[in-house]
Order: sequence, then structure tokens, then C-alpha cells
Amino acid sequence: MRLTESYIKEFLSNNEGFTKTVSYVAKNIKVATTYLIENGELVIQEVGKTSWADSKFDSKVIATIAQARRFIKTHMLNK
Repeated sequence: MRLTESYIKEFLSNNEGFTKTVSYVAKNIKVATTYLIENGELVIQEVGKTSWADSKFDSKVIATIAQARRFIKTHMLNK
């Protein structure tokens, strides 16, 4: 199966409301990445902090087609 741009858009539309959270912890960083499919788009939110006292972060972006393709391959097709 080829994950073309039109297939990715259709796939995201058909999986509206899907949410997945992935955590990553290392020596100097903690990150929780939440993937949410809403309005036919994949929204990626990363919340975390590093070992520095003032280094908390919270970012939210809409995934590109390449990021959505990687997400589908990694998290949706390999259930």
C-alpha cells in the first residue's frame, strides 16, 4: 500500500478523534508527545522539560504530509 497524499488525507478524516500519547525520558529530558487527529489533520503537541530550571516547553503544530505518513506507518498500521 502506498501512502499517497490523498490516501493520508482520507485516512486522517476516517480516524477523527484518535489520540495517542508517547512518552520519552532520558537523563536530561522528559517529553510527552500527544498525537490527535482533528478536522482531518494530525496535530502534534509536545510538552516537556530539560534539566535546566527554566527549560519547560509546550509546542503544538499541525503535521506535514511527511510527518503524518511517518505517524501512520509507525503507530497506526503496526497495531
